[in-house]
Amino acid sequence: MSRRLTPYLLAGLLGVVSGVYIFRPLFEENTAMAEIHSTTGTARSTERPQSDTAPQEGK
Repeated sequence: MSRRLTPYLLAGLLGVVSGVYIFRPLFEENTAMAEIHSTTGTARSTERPQSDTAPQEGK
């Protein structure tokens, strides 16, 4: 039974390890940016700016 599971366990482990290796810099960057924003007192805006191509009333 362990011969059947071994390839799946290795593939899963490889996927987790590669995901950590690939995405760690992004997580560290986001954490650093969050710390900078929290210490300076500025909040990131979650609203998207209005586009000039949005339909306007009356036109």
